[in-house]
Amino acid sequence: NFSVDMTPATDANLQAIPFAAGDSLFWVCEEPAFVVTQGWEDTNEMRVLRLTDDDNDMIYTGTLNVQEPAWNTFIYRYAYVHMADLSWNTEPEGFSNFAYRVRYVGQDVARSFPSNPWNMPLDTWTNAEVKTDQESDPFTSYTAIDDQVTVPQKYALLQNYPNPFNPTTAIPFTLAQAGKVTLSIYNVLGQKVRTLLSDQIAAAGTHVANWNGLDAVGNRVASGVYFYKIQSGTFTAVRKMILMK
Repeated sequence: NFSVDMTPATDANLQAIPFAAGDSLFWVCEEPAFVVTQGWEDTNEMRVLRLTDDDNDMIYTGTLNVQEPAWNTFIYRYAYVHMADLSWNTEPEGFSNFAYRVRYVGQDVARSFPSNPWNMPLDTWTNAEVKTDQESDPFTSYTAIDDQVTVPQKYALLQNYPNPFNPTTAIPFTLAQAGKVTLSIYNVLGQKVRTLLSDQIAAAGTHVANWNGLDAVGNRVASGVYFYKIQSGTFTAVRKMILMK
């Protein structure tokens, strides 16, 4: 269940074509691989989920029914059709980190989804390229609501998701104890492409690092196989992932 406060979109000082009651609001998926799993058409004017405001409080809601098999990561933004001129108006996109929203259906443990339907946190319409409505960890997405925290007893580097991906993927890892973490991306030649974490202090528990497919100087990398490597204390692990365009 998605919900968004559309109040900022009604301000003519912020919005070129202000949102008004009667306009049609849509949730737009920005993860191409997820679009494929659902059998949707990958278009900028996607209308697979319309949100409505039954009590006129400017909080619009909608329920997305997901076709399995799929994953629990949702990368998206909002758009509306203005009833007066039928124009299509979207939240901005760009090449920066967090240009789209990222939300998760929470897991208590890997591949376990104890709450269905899942209520996403309330979003707020924005005209900024960077979206502050972000989540980074599907486990804390759940524990933040359930108030149950499980600290892993071992180190682990987990498989990224989605995989294959384009353009963004999440890399989960667990730490048995707090310490410095380095997480780097390499190409098939063994050349370092990007360092996501460099001796960053992290608490014991589950964490997620996100990679947007850019190299160290901000260039988008080519399609292909990449490897991600973690180092924390004496723990070292490497996994493979595929960027597919």
